[in-house]
Amino acid sequence: MGMPGLFLCAAIGLNSASSVVIKYSGSLRGLGAGLLMGLGLGLGALNVLCYSRALESLKLSEAYLALSAGSLLVITLASAVLFRELPSLRQLGGMALVLGGIGLVVT
Repeated sequence: MGMPGLFLCAAIGLNSASSVVIKYSGSLRGLGAGLLMGLGLGLGALNVLCYSRALESLKLSEAYLALSAGSLLVITLASAVLFRELPSLRQLGGMALVLGGIGLVVT
């Protein structure tokens, strides 16, 4: 996979974690909410750093699609497990079309 691929995987994980933490912070009040929001923003900043390192060696068109598809899958799974936000069959079908299209572009 190499370092660019590892940086891209890290960016996907950090992007997804940032979204989950920011979502969870909305369910809290006071200092806890602010601290979690700060953590989510920090994870987002680390995502940008890893993604920019990956882009030093990868094509933008392919890296962005991988980031989008990977984040889509991880966030959908995390939201189902952590927040009980289950996608409908129609939404799952749409995600399959998106992922299939991305597969056609990057191969």
